[in-house]
Amino acid sequence: MKEYVTPPPPKNLESSRHRFVKSKKRFSIRTRMVLIFGALAIAGLMLMTFIAVRIARKAVLEKVEAHLFDKAADTAAILDGEIKQWFEYLDGIASQDDLHDENISWKEKARILEELSKDEAEVIAFAIIDPKGIYHLPDGQQFDVSGQKWFQESQGGTKRYFSEPFRDVETGNLIAQAVVPIMGKNNTLMGVLAAVFDGYTLSNMGDLIKVGKTGGCFIISESGINIANRNRELVKNMYNPIEDAKTNKQHAQVAAVIQDILKSNTAENKISKTKLTSQAKILTLLKGVYI
Repeated sequence: MKEYVTPPPPKNLESSRHRFVKSKKRFSIRTRMVLIFGALAIAGLMLMTFIAVRIARKAVLEKVEAHLFDKAADTAAILDGEIKQWFEYLDGIASQDDLHDENISWKEKARILEELSKDEAEVIAFAIIDPKGIYHLPDGQQFDVSGQKWFQESQGGTKRYFSEPFRDVETGNLIAQAVVPIMGKNNTLMGVLAAVFDGYTLSNMGDLIKVGKTGGCFIISESGINIANRNRELVKNMYNPIEDAKTNKQHAQVAAVIQDILKSNTAENKISKTKLTSQAKILTLLKGVYI
């Protein structure tokens, strides 16, 4: 029996198969190169977009920060101006002859000021205090206020002073006071004149300050107490975030920001990813206004 031998494939078929394999390899390399360069192009485009967004965001943020700096400074200047006007008005009253006349009793001087306060809607009362720190009322009552913070910080009433909100010893209401000295001959202190305001007077001033759609201003004392705020409860309770953070760790970040800006003359800080603050000094208060 004759053995069957498989004939070799035609040369042209072998050549075609070889060309197909080479073509497939070339196609595979080309595809890889296209994918690689395409991926690099996309990555480069994404990187350029990211950088462009970062640059644009930084530019916008710098403009916002500059605006906040200017706004804080302008706000402080406005509040300074308002307080200085009250000081000038009180200086005018303090220069009246009746308050300098030693023949007129403290009770009578208090009565004169009581009548004057009726024409001032923004003033609860005008008060007169003698150099020893005794507050005299129109009905003859007397209160020793020499130990109160406002009297001590105004150096016994010898310098202009606008107080933080505090509780009135007589009524328990939240009040603030503007204080000027009544000076006699040879620059001697004859008494102290005070205008008593509602404790939210500074907050009312701050309410008029608008920053964009959601921004506003608040004022804190050098110890961190809210003395003016849109949230009146914070003022009423004399809220201090620095003290609160000692027991409430959730407020630690806010307290840290407040401490930082209290230490500096000008500062901007992020409280969160969506909030910025800037501050400037109110010279008449020696406190900060924060935007």
